[in-house]
Amino acid sequence: MACFKDEGMDLPLEIEEVEKKQGKHLSKYWSGGRLAYSPAVRGDNFETIAQANAFCARQFGENWRVLSWHDGGLH
Repeated sequence: MACFKDEGMDLPLEIEEVEKKQGKHLSKYWSGGRLAYSPAVRGDNFETIAQANAFCARQFGENWRVLSWHDGGLH
C-alpha cells in the first residue's frame, strides 16, 4: 500500500530552477510530504479508509495515512 505523511516540505530548489528555465509548472504537483510503501496487502482487507489509514500508521508511525491522488496537487 502507498502511504503518505504530509510534512509541509518546501519546494526543492531544483524544481524552481526547472520551472524558471523551461516554463514548466511542476510545483503544482509537489506534495510536500513523504511516501512509503508497505509490504503487499490486498485492498479488500480493509472495510473503511479509517482502517487503511490505521494500517499505514502501524507500518510507519504517527500521522501516516493512505496516499491519495489529491496529494500530488491534481485536485
